[in-house]
Amino acid sequence: MNNWMIAGIVVVIVIGALAALYFNRKRGMEQLFQHVYDNARQVPGKKRKSFLLFMFRETITTPRNKKKAAAHASKLNNRVYVETQMVKMTNILKDTSKVTDKTIKRALTMLQQYYIWEKAKREEEKK
Repeated sequence: MNNWMIAGIVVVIVIGALAALYFNRKRGMEQLFQHVYDNARQVPGKKRKSFLLFMFRETITTPRNKKKAAAHASKLNNRVYVETQMVKMTNILKDTSKVTDKTIKRALTMLQQYYIWEKAKREEEKK
C-alpha cells in the first residue's frame, strides 16, 4: 500500500513537471514569435523570409553566457556579416532538402511554426 502511494505521488510530480515545462516553453515561443513579428515589419518584403530564418538561427545559436552573448551580438552589428548571412539564408530557402546542419533544420522548423502562429494571429486580429 505504501509503495503504491509513493509511486503515485512520483508519477503525479513527473506529470506536473512535464506540464509546467511544456507551458513554460510554449510561453517562451509565443514571446519570441511576437518579438520576431514586430521586427519583421521593418524588413522589406523580398528579404522577409530570409530575415526570419536568420533570426531563428541566431536565436538558436545565441550563447546563454552573458559574456559570450555580448560578443555574439556584436556580430549582428556588422553589416557585411548580416548581408552574407541573408544571402546564405536565401540559398537555403531555395532548396531546403540539401540542408544537413542541425541548427538550420531547427531554424526551418521554427520558421514553419512561426508561419502557423502568424496565420492564427492575423485571423485573430481580423475578428
